[in-house]
Amino acid sequence: MSKIYKIVFSAGVFLLCGILYYFLASVPPKEPEKQDEPVDDDGNLEEHNQYFSGTFIRYVSMIGDSRESYRWTIEEQKIFFNCGEDYSDKLVLELPENARIGDVVLYKDMLLFTDYARKAVFCVTEKGILWESQGEDGFVIPNNFFPIVYNETRGELWVANTGKKELLQLDPKTGKFIASWQPNEAFPGCCNPVKFNVLDDGSFVCWLKGYQPFLKKHYSPSGEEIELTDDDEEMMP
Repeated sequence: MSKIYKIVFSAGVFLLCGILYYFLASVPPKEPEKQDEPVDDDGNLEEHNQYFSGTFIRYVSMIGDSRESYRWTIEEQKIFFNCGEDYSDKLVLELPENARIGDVVLYKDMLLFTDYARKAVFCVTEKGILWESQGEDGFVIPNNFFPIVYNETRGELWVANTGKKELLQLDPKTGKFIASWQPNEAFPGCCNPVKFNVLDDGSFVCWLKGYQPFLKKHYSPSGEEIELTDDDEEMMP
C-alpha cells in the first residue's frame, strides 16, 4: 500500500509540474516598462549631448575679384582656421572629450564659443586659446542652451547665463565680466533665454523655451518689455 501511495504521489507531482510549465510557457513575456523621457522643469525634452560642427566665415576686405576672409571650421571636436580662400585649413585646437560646444560667434579674426559641459566661454585665435571666462561668479547651464552674441555695431559681447536667467556682458578682448542684465519681470521657467540677439539700439530680443513654439520677447535696455516689430523678427538669430 505504501508503494502504491508513493507511485500515485509521484505521478501527481509530475502532472502538477507539467501543468505549471504549460501555464508559464503560454504567458507572453512581460515587455520592459517604457522609461519616461527626461524632461526639464518646463516639460521640454532634455537635449542629448552631440558634437557641434559647422563653418563660419567673416569677410574683412575686397582685393580685386577676391575677398579676404577668416574661416573657422569645427568638425569632430577639432577647430580649424583658414585666413583666405587660397590657404589650407590649419588645425588650431583639439577639444577634450568632455567638451560640448553650445554656440559660436566671430570677433575680428577670432572664434568665440560657449561650452555647456565645462560651463565656460572660450576665445580662440590661430595660435590657440586666448582666454577662458566663467563670467561673473560661474555659469549655471542646466542643458545645452548656452547662446552667445556679438554686436559689431556696438562692439559688445553678450552671453546667456541661462540657469540664473540673466545675460552677461564680457570684454571680447579679455573675457572679463563687464555687466549683467535681466528683464524687470524675470524670465519664466528654469533656464532662459535659449536664444537672443542684441539690437543696435541696445535692446534685446529673446527666445524663451517652455512654449511651443519658443516665445519671442523684446526688451528695452532698462528691462521693460516692448512690442515686437517686423524688424525685430528679421533680427532674430
